[in-house]
Amino acid sequence: MVVALLACPGMGLGEIGVTDTEIKVGTHLALTGPAALVGVPIRDGHKICIEHFNAQGGIHGRKIVYVVEDDQFMPSRAKEAVKKLIHSDKVFAIVHPLQGAGILAAEPDIMESKVPVLFVGTSLDALFKPVKRYIFGWTIPYYDSAAIQVDFAVKTLGKKKIAFINQWGPVGEVNEKGATDRTKKYGVELTACELLQNVEMDYSGLVSKLRTKGTEVVVITTTAQWTIPILKEIERQGWKTEVIVGHASGDTELLRKMGGSAADGIYVTLTNLPTDADDPFMNEYRAAVKKYGGGVEPSFYNFVGYANFHNFCTLLNEVGRDLTREKLVDTLENTWKNRETWAGRITYAPDDHAGQEGLIISRIKDGKVEIIKKWAYPEP
Repeated sequence: MVVALLACPGMGLGEIGVTDTEIKVGTHLALTGPAALVGVPIRDGHKICIEHFNAQGGIHGRKIVYVVEDDQFMPSRAKEAVKKLIHSDKVFAIVHPLQGAGILAAEPDIMESKVPVLFVGTSLDALFKPVKRYIFGWTIPYYDSAAIQVDFAVKTLGKKKIAFINQWGPVGEVNEKGATDRTKKYGVELTACELLQNVEMDYSGLVSKLRTKGTEVVVITTTAQWTIPILKEIERQGWKTEVIVGHASGDTELLRKMGGSAADGIYVTLTNLPTDADDPFMNEYRAAVKKYGGGVEPSFYNFVGYANFHNFCTLLNEVGRDLTREKLVDTLENTWKNRETWAGRITYAPDDHAGQEGLIISRIKDGKVEIIKKWAYPEP
């Protein structure tokens, strides 16, 4: 009888992580340690989205069961979390993890088990280039975001001397290459391209170095633990330069709160609209938070968690009741091209798993966020 059920088309009982009534989905995030400030609100966003869809009867009659592992944003722990989700928890898919290096380390398990890892919340280009059939990004690759930032500095702000401050490692190296290639395209000067490794560093010396080189625009692509001290040092020195903060620190609420007056006047490239925006999808999100959030307030990372899990639920709906991993991947590769979403235009194809193509350009002014350009894409 069991064999007959497994062979019966449309029941979905032959696919790992899928039963007639449930779909088991997993992820790994930092739930403890310093990076829990990001991981916990993202997890909560996932859970709010799941409640939202499960309350409507699930996806084609199946409720979503959610498993989350704590990776503390450490590559070694992320690698083990991926292996546990695949081999012990036996999830159907892994949705919206953040720790890219750990996913790369676990790539052999992912590819051998053919488990889709979807909407990865990092821009690490090596995850998607070359394409790996079962790994899909979401956030715009850093090489492309560097192009957008230089485009804006040159064509909108009219500047010709640009410095980039990046964090050490593969992410910083990709930003450095993007900055180098783009400034060469325009024939403008890249006055510095710094790779920061230690948060406890001499920010005074760094900022002074950029000033002495006549830098007109500083592009900061680091995460907040570097970005905030840099902004405060620029203010302390009284340096009136233009600043563009990249999407790795694209939480305008956090920048305003922690940066204070040092954040006033800066430009910020964003992967999505601020959570208080009057936008149909953002309105849906805020309503879901109010109904299912248990007192949680709307916030940048909470929204990112909700929205990316919403992507997954949308995809499940499009695949249909006869759900398999291969159909999921095929649907994403063949029907999500030039799709307009809450994150602008995105594209997936058999030869393109990167996802997001553009960024919002905003400015913090007098404590408020002004949208300068709704979606900016790399200039040809």
